[in-house]
Amino acid sequence: MRLLAGLLLALVVACGEGPIPAMSAGENARKSVPAPIATVAEDDSAIPVLASDAKRGDRNALVTIVAFSDLECPYCAKLAVTLERLQRAHEGELRIVFKNDPLRGHQHARLAAEIGQGVLALAGQDAFWRYHDLTFRRQALMDDDALREWAGAAGADPKAIEEGLAKKVWAEKIDRDIALAQKLNVTATPAAFINGVVIVGAQPFAQFEEIVNDELAKARAALERGTPRERVYAERVASNLADAEAREREEMEREQERLRQEALRVHKVPVGAAPIRGNANALVTIVEFGDFQCFHCRRAEATLARILEEYGDKVRLVWKDDPLGGHERARPAAALARAARVQKGDAGFWTVHDLLFASQSSLEDEDLERVAREAKLDVPKAIAQVKAGTHDKAITEDAELAEDFGVRGTPSFFVNGRRLVGAKSFEKFKELVDEELAKAQALVDAGTKPAAIYEAVVKDGVSPRTGMPAAR
Repeated sequence: MRLLAGLLLALVVACGEGPIPAMSAGENARKSVPAPIATVAEDDSAIPVLASDAKRGDRNALVTIVAFSDLECPYCAKLAVTLERLQRAHEGELRIVFKNDPLRGHQHARLAAEIGQGVLALAGQDAFWRYHDLTFRRQALMDDDALREWAGAAGADPKAIEEGLAKKVWAEKIDRDIALAQKLNVTATPAAFINGVVIVGAQPFAQFEEIVNDELAKARAALERGTPRERVYAERVASNLADAEAREREEMEREQERLRQEALRVHKVPVGAAPIRGNANALVTIVEFGDFQCFHCRRAEATLARILEEYGDKVRLVWKDDPLGGHERARPAAALARAARVQKGDAGFWTVHDLLFASQSSLEDEDLERVAREAKLDVPKAIAQVKAGTHDKAITEDAELAEDFGVRGTPSFFVNGRRLVGAKSFEKFKELVDEELAKAQALVDAGTKPAAIYEAVVKDGVSPRTGMPAAR
């Protein structure tokens, strides 16, 4: 059985033109009206094979590959070549099933899918595969008119195709395939399920071959155990999906445990000479790695203000710069805040900090000058420092410190050394602050001075770079 004739050559020559596959007049006239979509499952399993699916190969083949594909996706075209090679290598033992998963970002994919389903319904399996092959081969030339032309060339009656499209006769089948893809957590095309074992993407032939051979061995073992040949596919799918679910559950449990451990881990984040808001001798220190152009950092501001208001002198906030690469105005904004600190100390820094977040959508040079004026700075001196890169070294040192402690996004917080990532709710902050406040108060009751609390709680924490507990 021939699959994807000429596709490999077409890919090599960048979707070049080729001859339209020939067909008999009888095939072309086989059906002339849109046919209803059959929803009967030929193989009833978690990944069902329907009577209305395009398929190649023996129904009782020991291995079935169900491919979720998009006729406009170049990687799906590459996978089609691999599937052709696999079917040649395992003739009689391998069945290929095509299911539609047209991506929204592909302009013609949905129409291509509906027309393909119409070709299948009107003219049969062979006609569908001719359309499939031709569409992939001429993918670069795809448009609405070309798709209709290719359907006619494959053997479908053009008038019946138009009538079916107008009545959306085949839309339900496409939607059914998409829903199944979503249920199986398919998020990209192509995605192939080999007796239920998933491979995402146009992976190398050897990767498919290994799984196919493994499934052939397991299918033969199932036959020897007495499984009827027509039930092998459903049995293998159920087994493989159960195994995948178990692995996913184990991975999730491991990740949850890692997150639990990380939530308890203390990091020895130095305060250094960073600007502080609140009582310098507070029992709880919140170190924030932030970016003035980060929307989520701005969202966190209200929560932080509430924390400082409700806890008063018991909590202090420490700011460290972590301007992200994609935020071009974050570094100049950070430089202005540092220039304000040079002129007016921490109070000047926090005034500009607040003004920058209030002006977050407008941080161009003229906006920074306006902020400097509103903060009553010596504007020429402040802007000169920004333009001269006076504070670049210090900003970079903060960013490198963030990297040392595994910060991968902003805002990231360390509450007495314990990591909290993102613009979390007040309740989430409160939970952590309360825990750390109780520990700090116990140290005070035992004789530790409030000014020494932060160093005491982080002294055995994870140190930068090494990821190991800090040396005593």
